[in-house]
Amino acid sequence: MLYYPMPNLLIYIFILIPILLVLTILSSLSNKGRLNKNLKAYTYTRKPYIMTKGENEFFQVLTKILQNKHYIFPQIHLTTFLEHKVMGQTWKGAKAHIDRLSVDYVICDKKHLMPLLAIELDDSTHNREERIERDMKVESILKQAGIPLVRVPYIDRFKEEEIKEKLSKYLSPTS
Repeated sequence: MLYYPMPNLLIYIFILIPILLVLTILSSLSNKGRLNKNLKAYTYTRKPYIMTKGENEFFQVLTKILQNKHYIFPQIHLTTFLEHKVMGQTWKGAKAHIDRLSVDYVICDKKHLMPLLAIELDDSTHNREERIERDMKVESILKQAGIPLVRVPYIDRFKEEEIKEKLSKYLSPTS
């Protein structure tokens, strides 16, 4: 009896490969079903605004003061603009330490989107004990990272000259 390798190859091509493809497709569909089941546990809706009325009013003041020379990003988490992967520390722990912290605004240069300073608009919630602790923690983290934090009292949010003076300490007039 002569040995013909061709029939074995045909078996692989016409029988085993389609079976593997079908199993892969079924597995994929099964995983999508599990994913959809997990998503069904939660419901989400779009927020009408990403900032409060006061924050939006202040954003307009900042836009006017900065005269389109810098980008203003509202509601930014610290993990967006701080590097947590620093040699000599546990990266996951460092990220977890700042993961849920944010600032009201980050001002960046237009060329590289480098963060230049952070701004907090301090409304009455910043007087709560837990918020004071949180604010001190954010200030300390930003100071260590070399990013200035400008605090603006909520009642002063329309005082353009005072705000401009505070920002000018950190932003060059030519940038």
